[in-house]
Amino acid sequence: MYVATSPLGLVQRHLDNLGFERVRGAEGGTNPFFSPDGAWIAFVSDGKLKKVPAGGGLAATICDAGARGSWGDDGLIVFSRGGDLYEVPSSGGTAQLILESDKDGAFSQPLVIPGANAVLARRSSSRIGGRIDAVDLRTRATHALVDGTNPQLAATGDLLFERQGGIWAVGFDAKRLAIVGTPVPVLESIRMVSNNTVPVFAGARNGSIAYLAADAYTNASMVWINRSGQVTLALEARGGFQSPRLSPDGKRVAVSVSDGSHLDLWAYEFERGTRLKLTTTGLNRRSVWSPDGARIVFYSIAQEGGDQDLFVMPSTGGEPKRLLERPGSQYPDAWSPDGRFIAFAESGAGVGSGGGPGRRDLWLLPLGEAPRPLLVSPFNERGAVVSPVGGQWLAFVTNESGHDEVYVQPFPGPGPKIPISAHGGLQPMWSRDGHELFYREGDWLMAVSIQPGPFHVMATRKLFELPGATYNFDGNFADYDVAPDGWFLAIRRDNVAADEIQVVLNWTEELRRALKR
Repeated sequence: MYVATSPLGLVQRHLDNLGFERVRGAEGGTNPFFSPDGAWIAFVSDGKLKKVPAGGGLAATICDAGARGSWGDDGLIVFSRGGDLYEVPSSGGTAQLILESDKDGAFSQPLVIPGANAVLARRSSSRIGGRIDAVDLRTRATHALVDGTNPQLAATGDLLFERQGGIWAVGFDAKRLAIVGTPVPVLESIRMVSNNTVPVFAGARNGSIAYLAADAYTNASMVWINRSGQVTLALEARGGFQSPRLSPDGKRVAVSVSDGSHLDLWAYEFERGTRLKLTTTGLNRRSVWSPDGARIVFYSIAQEGGDQDLFVMPSTGGEPKRLLERPGSQYPDAWSPDGRFIAFAESGAGVGSGGGPGRRDLWLLPLGEAPRPLLVSPFNERGAVVSPVGGQWLAFVTNESGHDEVYVQPFPGPGPKIPISAHGGLQPMWSRDGHELFYREGDWLMAVSIQPGPFHVMATRKLFELPGATYNFDGNFADYDVAPDGWFLAIRRDNVAADEIQVVLNWTEELRRALKR
């Protein structure tokens, strides 16, 4: 049996069954992991770490700190939060700090080593790649092992990990907490998610391995959708498209394109179908156009081991220039209509809310000046968009109510927040005339009629379904845009078969052959 995250929460599938079934009690859950005996599933929901019987049932809270973790044979769960390592009994309690992040980077992707009283973890901070360390839970000593991410232990005791978009293996001595031999590649390419930083694969103690192939997102197309939900192909081109943004005149689109190991910005012209590659190195995503269409701001991790910063470049091509360099990870959200401000989200900076995985604050960058707080709180704010006419209103997402909802407040502030969504909301986007605000509620695209001045919400209605199972979905940034004529540009994943989870049974012999044993 394996468990996975879906738009509805956690689903599971027994290997002798063709269908998935929802895990009762884990609605809205993410980041699942099993207990060693497979009887329980731990997961994150509403900012808490919870557990539920594998067959479904009543969920119990383990601790008030949700993060990806690993469940040890002794009942201890180790997880990372804000770049630090914590431990908590699986029976529930208060999480205790194991180690804080330091100059070697933040901790993430922990894996408890059976019988060794130690844990493997990735070390990095806003970087491409990373390093895998072993941490002795008794002495708190760390041992650098190998460059890579997502440590997994095979049934043979060997270490599996991701490097350069593929799965690698190397011998591992759990007693000495040291690698044995030279790493070798065993699977050429796998799916990378979360901005190409998290690989999708997992190993089991019985010798099985599950993964998503790298081409699962590469056969996507950009499509136009009208208000009735009718779909028309926008371009003949297909690829690993992410985060599309239309130019102010609607004639071009800037989009990130992933090939499984690289993520570059491209600009496509709709009328002629031509394309221009804007970046050639690093990880580049989240493009936002200047009001005159002459420039694009985006985030980039310029080189392996580098930080994630904001860059700006001409929309017709040229040399990218660093716009903002500071601790943490910055994500551009919006450029004000008067060209004076860029709103961006930030995580992991150690200020305001404390940053950390899954938590972001909103900041304002007046061009030529130092950034200043826009919305900094203990909650998770992101997805900011400025009203296109007059630039007087800011729509954004926050979970301060306990659930993600869309709000509007005066821009650049201060002023009161006005609730827009009532049953969950993500990915707000304005119409070009500022009289409508759109957002995603589950699988539906919603439209809210707005009277901009004085601001007044008049009506909310469903437009059409935009399911995350078919169309790209990013909880932090809208994976669709609105054209001047009111049509919507979205990214549709066309190759459904490539999105299937690949499960290989009895993989042990193949691994031994790769390691020449």
